[in-house]
Amino acid sequence: MRNIVLFGSNTSRKNNGLKDGLAQYANVTNLSLSNSTSLQSLYELNRQKNQEMLLKADLFVVEANLNEILQHNNDYEKLSLKIILRNMQWFYESLYRYNKPVCILILPSFKEDAQKISNMHRYFTNFYGYCVIDIHEECEKNDYIDFGTKFEKFNIGGGILKSLAKNIAKNIDFFPKPKQNVIGCKLPDFKIITPRDIGQYGYFKIYNPADSNYNEEIFRLEKNYLSLDGFEGYNIIGLHSWNLNKDGKKEKISSKKCFSIDIGNDTHKIKKCMPNANRFCEIQEEIKIKNNFMIIANKSYIKNTEFYHKAVSVGKKEYPKYFDIISLFLCSKCDENSIITPSRIPNEKVEIEKNFDFSHLIPDLEFYNKSMEFIDEYIQCLYPSIKEYIGTPIPAPKPSVNSQFSAVNIVKNHLSYKLGIELYGHSSYLKLLFIFIKLSISHKIMLKYAKKHPAIKSLPDYKEALKIQNSKEYKFGLAILKGFKEWHRGGVFNLIKKSK
Repeated sequence: MRNIVLFGSNTSRKNNGLKDGLAQYANVTNLSLSNSTSLQSLYELNRQKNQEMLLKADLFVVEANLNEILQHNNDYEKLSLKIILRNMQWFYESLYRYNKPVCILILPSFKEDAQKISNMHRYFTNFYGYCVIDIHEECEKNDYIDFGTKFEKFNIGGGILKSLAKNIAKNIDFFPKPKQNVIGCKLPDFKIITPRDIGQYGYFKIYNPADSNYNEEIFRLEKNYLSLDGFEGYNIIGLHSWNLNKDGKKEKISSKKCFSIDIGNDTHKIKKCMPNANRFCEIQEEIKIKNNFMIIANKSYIKNTEFYHKAVSVGKKEYPKYFDIISLFLCSKCDENSIITPSRIPNEKVEIEKNFDFSHLIPDLEFYNKSMEFIDEYIQCLYPSIKEYIGTPIPAPKPSVNSQFSAVNIVKNHLSYKLGIELYGHSSYLKLLFIFIKLSISHKIMLKYAKKHPAIKSLPDYKEALKIQNSKEYKFGLAILKGFKEWHRGGVFNLIKKSK
């Protein structure tokens, strides 16, 4: 199988989306990280542990634009266009030096300055000769303004991207290498420094959290500090952290938790908060390391000098008195003359060169869009009747066996069983939707009147109930429930096709 390296953010990490579609036809190394921009992709390009995978890659796939647009528009973070463009240029120049085919995905967004930021990506893809799949252009051209972002605030549906990813992986041999002899920007010297590379003062707890993509080593800043002596003259441009709970374990991401870090000396400091998750963020302020620069946990909670949108320290927050750091991303002095300014990027859409336009790999968006429009309209027509129906109390159905607590009765009253019995074998979208709504409403009302029952395993007819749970009707009902949870990704439609 061929090898693909995936760069990106939230969309590239979702299950049943990009990564899973690519993985059906290729070996995938996923270097994406939620809530991050081109700078995190540049950081991964510079990590020593990634070099072997990068050199073996047959194709680089880059999910572009969405988080840069989000972080630029965030009322607190306000990531500047100048920093976005600089980091983007460094990333694309660094990619070029691998001389590998590159596929850039431009996803739909209609936020403020979205066209400008997407044009930055289009500009560099033309400049270096990277292939582009412009879903934003496809949506705009066909007037799918709300398409894909309707049910997931900032992400197009995963089923669409999975189909697209399969098309990319199946056509991997048709992606050309970049243009030859392109003279781009002069890259600064990048350094990634971990606490092992710098002076440690005091006792450090060390943890090794991992997830499906990453296995990291973190150092806990608490009653200790790190010294940046020896790195004078370098600018701090990025911060990588993974804040765990007090016992050093991963926990559910909480918007109420902010972990604050303090970097600098007595005359120049930055203070920034990060969430309780594996995240990488920009350091927007231009901060050059000087003598006596230290890194400590900001336990006094002095006001932050800049924000990261996923850890905004405003309102009632919980501030643990420690900070779990992985690394800092540094660069030497930047040659400003070789960096393009935002004024050079046109406001009107940048046209992609024909040889590098791979938008023909986009799946049929019309089918997904019409499916959403139909269900929207149908539910709106039904809503008055549904509302009236909900307002009418419906008594709980009588048990199908005489025992007050029967495992068979309990299982037959599961919504999965009811749906399976009613819908198995049906191929009509309209009938399926109507029955689903009707049964879901009556089931919800029934639960209000149902008595609490013991675990079905403790009941004498459990074996009979287990047979029902293993029946094709019950399993089909379970699949229907899952399909409706992911219907805007094509879940329920794909299920019907398979059941025919």
